[in-house]
Amino acid sequence: MDRKKYFKSFVLSIASLFILFACGGGGTSIRYYMVDAVESISPVADDPNLVVEIMDVHIPQYMERFNIVSRGDENQIFFSDNNQWGDNFRKNLLRTMAQNLSDLLGTNDIGTPINRTLSKADYRLQIHIEQFERDYNGYVKLVARWQILDNQEQRAVSTHNTELMSSGIYAMDDYENIVRSMKDLYGELGRLIAVSISTR
Repeated sequence: MDRKKYFKSFVLSIASLFILFACGGGGTSIRYYMVDAVESISPVADDPNLVVEIMDVHIPQYMERFNIVSRGDENQIFFSDNNQWGDNFRKNLLRTMAQNLSDLLGTNDIGTPINRTLSKADYRLQIHIEQFERDYNGYVKLVARWQILDNQEQRAVSTHNTELMSSGIYAMDDYENIVRSMKDLYGELGRLIAVSISTR
């Protein structure tokens, strides 16, 4: 084989390998995550007769997608193609909050738009998530507010807000620990909500 043919063959081989990797033969697979309920949680109340209805968990529009989001400098938002939520993120948060509140308040009767309660609610709950992701400085940040509505009078009886921050700093590509921290912060939000309900 002369030098020209050898060089042409070599270039074609390299090109074939590049196409193979680009098409997924050696590419990065997608990893899927969920914000799960906290496994071990200390109850703030034990009221099996309490009925709470979570009316909704509102999240910003930029979070209404499967790609996990993080923030960069200068108010930039980044979406990961290879790290995604395993379910609709808002529905994931609804189910997880219901489970966390059930464990925290000692009641199984927590209703949501996904799984409505057949009982008359003692309290109805609106949750608004303003920010919930890895922030530009590497900390995971959760900014939220919630309203407790008295089901008898159909009015807000209290409004609360909080800003929670992870104890650790995480690299932008450390999604396993980022999501684990999100689970912990969301569990802490559930505890704050449970306290605000139980002390009414």
